[in-house]
Amino acid sequence: MKKIVALVLSLVMALSLATVAFGVDYIENGLYKADKANGKVDYTTCIGTVKTVAAKTFADGTGNVTYYVWDEAVSFTGDATGWYYVPCSYDEADYVVNTNGSYTTYVKAYAPDPTFAEAHYDKTLTAQDKNAGPATCTTAHYRVDGYVDTNGNFYVKSDAANATRALVGNVIVKVDYTDAYSDVVYASHVLLKGTADKNGYDVCKCAICGGTFACTNDLTVLGANKISLNDVFEYDNDDAKAVIKDNNEAGKYNMPVATDLAGDYTYCWQLTAGTTTTTDTNKDGVTSAKTFDAGVAMYVGMSLLSVAGGAVVIGKKKEF
Repeated sequence: MKKIVALVLSLVMALSLATVAFGVDYIENGLYKADKANGKVDYTTCIGTVKTVAAKTFADGTGNVTYYVWDEAVSFTGDATGWYYVPCSYDEADYVVNTNGSYTTYVKAYAPDPTFAEAHYDKTLTAQDKNAGPATCTTAHYRVDGYVDTNGNFYVKSDAANATRALVGNVIVKVDYTDAYSDVVYASHVLLKGTADKNGYDVCKCAICGGTFACTNDLTVLGANKISLNDVFEYDNDDAKAVIKDNNEAGKYNMPVATDLAGDYTYCWQLTAGTTTTTDTNKDGVTSAKTFDAGVAMYVGMSLLSVAGGAVVIGKKKEF
């Protein structure tokens, strides 16, 4: 008799544990607190359930992510009634939503808002980790972690009230565009001062790769030379100076103070390739052929300011 009673009690306990486990761990769209202090989720207390609102993408590149709203029909008594929940990174999370038995959908709670503004984004970006540098004709030097758009523009996180809301993966982050030297050195050719050509443009040579480029600020010159807007890029003298500075700091090359550099040009296109040719998209969103070879970084036209300066540069090169 005692064995039978013990068996019954064991079965009852097992059933109760299974019921509790089912009631806690498998509530679909259950809302659980993110116990970040202990690096885990508090699975023991489901404070309610939420309903999914599907993501939307609009023609202008904006939209809203999949987010969650309070499900009053089946929710429990909790402290998040009426709020809505937007996917976020782990470090920003208030709660975790159980989706398909998985507790990886971290969400941030926002006060009731008929427009659900915090679930909307203004543009889509891709995460971009900082890299070693220095910048070249084709490769930007990202000095900090951030984000890039399809045109190569660089953004960093921002707490500003008017910050851009961007979609990164399935998470929205607030960012600001940056061109600060401490954040990024955009890829750029370093064009030397050009010479006028009979075709109406200036011919400029890149001091880094040796390629030559036609440069003009006159749109009619493109038509006269049968050049499409899709074949040109904008040249910014400030970007070139930043590349020079970035490389100087890395001991890659040094340009004489008196070197005449090209000014800004609205339209540039390649005439002859440099040592190595690639196609790259610059930060202004136009595609152009760009080139670079570190082996010819000390190109003709670059000279050392002095013998002492040469010794310093050579000494630095040995470090690389």
